[in-house]
Amino acid sequence: MNITVRRMAILEAADAACLGFPLLFIAVTTALETIQPGFNRVANTISELVWGPFGWIEAAMFACFAAVMALSAARLRQAALPLGLAAAGFMLIAVFPTQAPGGGQTAASLIHELSAQTIAALLPAACFCLAYRLRKEPAHRAAVSFSVTAGIIGTAFNAAGFVAVHTDAAWIGAVERLIMLNGLIWLELMTLLRWAAERPAVSRQALSRYTPTRRGSARSNG
Repeated sequence: MNITVRRMAILEAADAACLGFPLLFIAVTTALETIQPGFNRVANTISELVWGPFGWIEAAMFACFAAVMALSAARLRQAALPLGLAAAGFMLIAVFPTQAPGGGQTAASLIHELSAQTIAALLPAACFCLAYRLRKEPAHRAAVSFSVTAGIIGTAFNAAGFVAVHTDAAWIGAVERLIMLNGLIWLELMTLLRWAAERPAVSRQALSRYTPTRRGSARSNG
């Protein structure tokens, strides 16, 4: 029983982190965008918030995002590889800041830029990977449908991002946010579906182990 309860607690904590942190990330990022002077959500990338008055908070958010992506990789095992690589990418962008406003390209900013582009590509890859591995399981039709849809949308946004990066478009920040939002919505939906699928099974397992103990206790009291 103790092992089952402990496992349930770990799974619930992991699911809570995967469900709650994206909302926290959006809320904190939005607050930092609001207080950073001259920040433009359409033109400026999220990474540029690290150069604001509370830039260390955004860097911390990226590091936390790496941990949550690692948890997602553990929970969504069918997409573990792309999600695990995305976790590493988030840690890199947390450690290596983007190019400073008015500054030139540096080794750190180049690592940051390449890591961010890799993450953007890995998110739709994770969608397609999960959909492919669950395609023959009727119980996961919703997950497959949502994943294929998110993968297609993410690929389209990545194409727009590619154009924005290589043409210095003034709307690169908007495209980046759409890429992130699409990935976050997919992660939220997949976590909810996994939680809904696993909870009844875990609860039945806990009940089956708990019931004999209660009966044995009743007989001993009688």
